[in-house]
Amino acid sequence: MVRSRADIWNDAGCDFAYTDATDYHGLSRVLSAWRPDAIVHLAAVAHITVTRADNYLAFKNSIITLRNSLDVAHALGLSRFVYFSSSTVYGNFKSATVDEESSVDPDTTYGAYKLAGELLVKSEWRDRNLPYTIIRPQALYGSRCVSRRVTQIFIENALDKKPLKINGDGSDKHDFTYIDDLTDGIARIFTHMDESKNETFCLTAGDARSTQNLADIVTRHIPGVIEYGPADPEKPSRGTMSPEKAKRLLGWSPQYDLDRGMEATINWYKEFLNDQ
Repeated sequence: MVRSRADIWNDAGCDFAYTDATDYHGLSRVLSAWRPDAIVHLAAVAHITVTRADNYLAFKNSIITLRNSLDVAHALGLSRFVYFSSSTVYGNFKSATVDEESSVDPDTTYGAYKLAGELLVKSEWRDRNLPYTIIRPQALYGSRCVSRRVTQIFIENALDKKPLKINGDGSDKHDFTYIDDLTDGIARIFTHMDESKNETFCLTAGDARSTQNLADIVTRHIPGVIEYGPADPEKPSRGTMSPEKAKRLLGWSPQYDLDRGMEATINWYKEFLNDQ
């Protein structure tokens, strides 16, 4: 799947340079040669469990990479810095639906790092006038996913005739967001530069669905067995994140609910495997 990603990038004529974003000087050399107008910062550890297992790795690859990127962005006078945050900044959701004005109270190290990142990005605007946009996604899924999220694990287990294992009773909810909707939202940040300046957006489907519902959708398309195990007490309780602000300011609206998005993802898997 990583090779499939690379093929798309190459076909689109994207330029690449390889460097370690934890190395300020290496990153500076690469970006100074490119002279970009903006940075979309994705250099981070993207898992609660990985952060829990190796806290220093997560700090280095989430906070140090961000600090370096902000410094280079300021030095180059970029017009926008887009930072990927996370639903985990809210900790356990205090209500069924949250928005950008809801209180943040992360209860995991991963969530704390993401909130620390938001504060660093905002401080760059106050201290050095670097315009920003912060994105808070949740439960991303879609074709070419390689991050071992639950949607990927369920599909691959079903295809491999392995059980779909749910931690807990399946009632936990996530605002599963299809990748095409997210990328459309990112693009609209750059077509609505004034409206998105120094703003935070929840770019999600706006409709939390249960893990049980997810498993049922997968087994409807790929017959399989669902098993249940102990719940993970360290994972925050989440729910719906309202996309109303992005709809209002960016003219953005999610097009994929979980049923449509998972059908598209499963069909991609089947086509991908048939081509191997």
